[in-house]
Amino acid sequence: MSKHRTPLQLMVVFTLLFYALPVQAKSEIVIAGKTDMSANGAVHLSIDAFEALAPKTIIKTSTPWHVETTFSGISGADFVRITGVHGDKLIVRAINDYQTTIPVIDLIERGVLFVTRMNGKRIGLREKGPIFVIYPFDQHPELKTEVYIGRSIWQIKKITAQ
Repeated sequence: MSKHRTPLQLMVVFTLLFYALPVQAKSEIVIAGKTDMSANGAVHLSIDAFEALAPKTIIKTSTPWHVETTFSGISGADFVRITGVHGDKLIVRAINDYQTTIPVIDLIERGVLFVTRMNGKRIGLREKGPIFVIYPFDQHPELKTEVYIGRSIWQIKKITAQ
């Protein structure tokens, strides 16, 4: 019997491993950098605590990854106000270490939403959770560009104000 795996066997193993991943993402978010909230060092919040920072904002829009969906979470403007952001940009990092830079002006003027729920349900890793940044693409078609789509980061683990 051969000790080498066939491509089909490898595909089956990787598929089983993928589906063995937990459905819910790591349940914390780190807020760091130039904010009042993190003045004494990075703050680790559960997703429940993150959601409790501000009133829920709801928007209905489509994204490049979703047909029209109801998204809810914390508005970018509320995030800036509640955390006391002092910088002019956020460095947002995902669990796979992908990161993007989002200008604070986008949070205030472009309707950015830190999504924690889709259609009322908490989002897990497979749904781009625990936190996913979206722009209101349907309400502002001018945002349907590579720049704004690239800022729509998901599976967020850390937000650093600079």
